[in-house]
Amino acid sequence: MIITSLEMFKISKKNTDVLIIDECGSEWIEYCIPQSCECAIVKIRGVIPYVNSLSFLFALFKNLIIFRDGFQNFKSSIRKIFLASIIDELNPAVLITFIDNNSLLGSLFRLYPEVKMISVQNGMRVDNSITIGIATDDYIFDDYYTFGLFEKDLYTSKGMTILSHHPKGSLKLGIYLSKYGNSILSRNKNSKTICFVSQYRKNTVDSKNVFDCKFVEATKRLYELTVLWALNNNFNIVVSMVCSTSDVDYNNELIFFKEIVNNNIIEYSSNDRVKMISYENAISSSVVIGMDSTLLLEMFGIGKKVLWGSSYDSNFLKLRGMVKYNEKMPPEVMLYNLDDNIFNKKVDSLLSMSQHDYISTTADAKEYFMNINEPYTHEAIKNNIQNRVY
Repeated sequence: MIITSLEMFKISKKNTDVLIIDECGSEWIEYCIPQSCECAIVKIRGVIPYVNSLSFLFALFKNLIIFRDGFQNFKSSIRKIFLASIIDELNPAVLITFIDNNSLLGSLFRLYPEVKMISVQNGMRVDNSITIGIATDDYIFDDYYTFGLFEKDLYTSKGMTILSHHPKGSLKLGIYLSKYGNSILSRNKNSKTICFVSQYRKNTVDSKNVFDCKFVEATKRLYELTVLWALNNNFNIVVSMVCSTSDVDYNNELIFFKEIVNNNIIEYSSNDRVKMISYENAISSSVVIGMDSTLLLEMFGIGKKVLWGSSYDSNFLKLRGMVKYNEKMPPEVMLYNLDDNIFNKKVDSLLSMSQHDYISTTADAKEYFMNINEPYTHEAIKNNIQNRVY
């Protein structure tokens, strides 16, 4: 019943050097694959991947026996069984995924130690068991490319194993910088714009959960403070939205912000994931303000002046699993109160600080949380795969 309720996804049988596990984020992972390598994407969400061959059926039968002890949780085992059979059939040298917060690769590592398994961090990780999952023996990272040193400290403290750690920064940001250049600081010398980073989620806004309500109310207050400061200082605001114009919740996100405060100094910039417009919005501004988006952390890593709003309440920060961020981040970028006078002083102080002083003040935290440097993540992984395959 479980199998028949899922769509079957056929993988063409061929010589395969690299398997990309999970279609989600595969458009970014493809930047990591050397052109000389044969590559295939294995969909795993809502589908059962397979290879149409007799040898695949034999491999499937073998793996059904190997994983028989997991049949008490057959639904979670079936994906592993089919994926193991695909590995047997296609014999790849490398498995790679952008879904690093999934234990699937770790569970296969024990069976295929000769296959290099690369996990690439896709978003912020926090000290929160709900977010990162419960540590098990399946959480083994063969090669793990993370934002910084923080993830190794966090994951190993939860009992997870990282065999080879590469703190290289954000994959997507590295791709952006390699495509469009990294002359970041020269692009906003005369900018009179603040970028406000949206973290809009309709289910969070509609939620009755106390924690979600607190996040939404804090976001509204932070946005209101940002607009008022901009009005008083002749700045413009660009809201870097979560939704693209084609997303079903685009109008809902627009309404959410316009109902808080609306003014002609505000530009609502819809998301364009192909052009990576959110990076353009943030890099072109003087200050980037938000609650605790990954975009804030990415901009922090390249020396942009940022202001974190989720630090306004210590209990809230603990619930967000971000206590370590509060401990390691310099106080200059953390907002500890949503009072208008405190907010105004924080923004004024950031803008008056020289870029040299800002870089010096944030250097240690940058290395710990977003250690982005050349060669960028996709370039480092490409070299890694090239060496493994050839």
